[in-house]
Amino acid sequence: MDYPDCKQGFAWLLAIGCLFLKALPGNGQVVFVGLKDVYEIQNRQPADVEVATFMALDESGSTARLVYDLYDADALPFRIDRYSGKLFTVRQFNLPIGRIMPITLVATNILNGQDVRAHTKLRITMAVNNFAPSFPTNGSTIFLQRNATASTTVWIADTIDEDPDEINNDITYRTLSLTPEGYLEFIEETGELKLLKDAKDLPDRAITLSVTACNGPNAKPPRCGTGVVSVAIVIPQQGALLGMLDDISAEKLSAVADAVEIMSEYAKKDVKVAQSMVNVVSAVLNLDAVTLDNIMPSQVSTKLTGSVGSYANDAVIPADRENVRMQTDNLEISLVDVKNDFNDPFLRFSSACNDTRAHVESNLSFSIPTDVVRSGSHGSDGSVRVSLVRYDNSKLFKLAEAEPPIVRRTVINCTSYAIQDSPVVVAVVKGANTESLVKPVMFRMPKPTQNLKYRCVYWDEAANRWASEGVAVSRQSEDEIECQAHHMTAFSVLFDPTPDVQIEESHKFALSLISYIGCSLSIFGCFATVLTYCFFRHLRVDNAGKILINLCVAIGFLNVAFVVGSFLSTSVLPFKLPCAVMSSVIHFFSLASFMWMGIEAFNMYQLLIRVFFTVQQKHFILKRAILGWGQWAGLSGLGFDVVRRPVQEIVLAGVKFSFGIFGYRSTCLGGGGHKSLGGLQR
Repeated sequence: MDYPDCKQGFAWLLAIGCLFLKALPGNGQVVFVGLKDVYEIQNRQPADVEVATFMALDESGSTARLVYDLYDADALPFRIDRYSGKLFTVRQFNLPIGRIMPITLVATNILNGQDVRAHTKLRITMAVNNFAPSFPTNGSTIFLQRNATASTTVWIADTIDEDPDEINNDITYRTLSLTPEGYLEFIEETGELKLLKDAKDLPDRAITLSVTACNGPNAKPPRCGTGVVSVAIVIPQQGALLGMLDDISAEKLSAVADAVEIMSEYAKKDVKVAQSMVNVVSAVLNLDAVTLDNIMPSQVSTKLTGSVGSYANDAVIPADRENVRMQTDNLEISLVDVKNDFNDPFLRFSSACNDTRAHVESNLSFSIPTDVVRSGSHGSDGSVRVSLVRYDNSKLFKLAEAEPPIVRRTVINCTSYAIQDSPVVVAVVKGANTESLVKPVMFRMPKPTQNLKYRCVYWDEAANRWASEGVAVSRQSEDEIECQAHHMTAFSVLFDPTPDVQIEESHKFALSLISYIGCSLSIFGCFATVLTYCFFRHLRVDNAGKILINLCVAIGFLNVAFVVGSFLSTSVLPFKLPCAVMSSVIHFFSLASFMWMGIEAFNMYQLLIRVFFTVQQKHFILKRAILGWGQWAGLSGLGFDVVRRPVQEIVLAGVKFSFGIFGYRSTCLGGGGHKSLGGLQR
């Protein structure tokens, strides 16, 4: 045997076998390709953002099927796509800049189970700077009062940067232009604009500052924004302010309020400026009520009314006139200096109010006791300043967010009424203590909407709401109301949706508590009875027990629906059940309860008769169940769709029910005309 030839043949077979095995798919070694030692990841990336890509190969060729895994991924804010090898963020993260996070990658060939592990690092870097600094007050004008002194700060750069990273928000300033020079100085280190001279020495023209704000040198990349502001010492012009009201916004309204505040100072000595100020405020009162309420914060409304009040208290009446009276469509100001020789028992003001119903004028009057007038502070000539301001509507008296909105529409006896806005009258005796008056002040005004009942209120400045403490109705007719008050502030009248029910807040809470406790006890008793009859079969053998179970179920669910509906209507939960749904449920169980009571009474009557006469009845409970439950389902819904008779109201333990010809009617059909009593309303 030739052994060398055998060895050579075996070597050829081994080489061919190796080549064949190597040609099989997925039989090579898995390796990562192009893996870096460190990957830089930007900080504050949002969720599901690709931050890196990893790639592995099987040395056998492209036919291998590879999947990727991230070892110990639960502890990291990242995830890896198993088939593409892309690394994504799981959630937005905020990690220290420069932090290094070691990770372990696994690539597996699912055809043969071979895998490979590789280690790399992720380094957190600063987020990219996407936004340039901006100036919210860009293009605005700062009105400066003439009594401002040198070194007064008139403006501080209010730049904002929407980038989340703090390093990008390191802002520096640089002055581009300041014209004319010599009056103002912009300090670039602090972003303050200060006076170099007293305001009275400044020119009448506006001084304009153009400044640029840039991110710090560490921002990637640095970005800059430019802002321009003007400082005006001149008195704001009426035409410019009225033009701003044509396309009103929150910023423009705030600028108008600032301008009115400046005008009020000059108006005290200049009647023409005063008339311009009154015209501007009157134009604000003429804006749409909904628009004004949405864009006007309470600070702006307070500034406008405060400016008018400041003028009314300190305005100088010309020597040749006994009083000053300025009137526009929506605002009237009357000023008088009462002399010492005034002996009438009351000081009376009279004003003409616009009556939108008949397009005629009706009078508003205000009477102040002379004792109150004499208690005021006396001027140099011994007179006392008394002012009366009438606003044609209450738009400038901004309610606090927690206060319920004023009723604008109601339904009475199936007739819808639009509630017109009420005028507001403010009477002030300068320097007098008018908190607790012995003799009340009296005011009379026309009703905004005839044939409705109103209540007298005053404006609580501390709480930003209309209140009625110390104010009462003395007389009320179909078209006029007269009130008296033992203090002096801003007065008005509001539509009273519950004129016959006056319940204090403390009583409302007590009534609500009693109602909830009573309903809870009723629910417990009803369902305890049902459970008892269900567990003890001998109790429900006869028909009387079965009728009692149905009656308890009806009463129990009636109380449950009432409590749940009341809780949802007064809670702050994000969802609300429609009023008609809860009312239909309560209506149904109310009718069912009454019907099962009747069935129970009729059954007791039959039990007495059966002592002498017995009649066998088929399907006894089925017939009564149809009568007690079935026929009321459709009628309960009908009572909400068709209410064609005047509604009578019943108030029991703080809970108001409304019943009409078809049964229960929800107060939601009243268009907001009914108020909750004791926290519960149905």
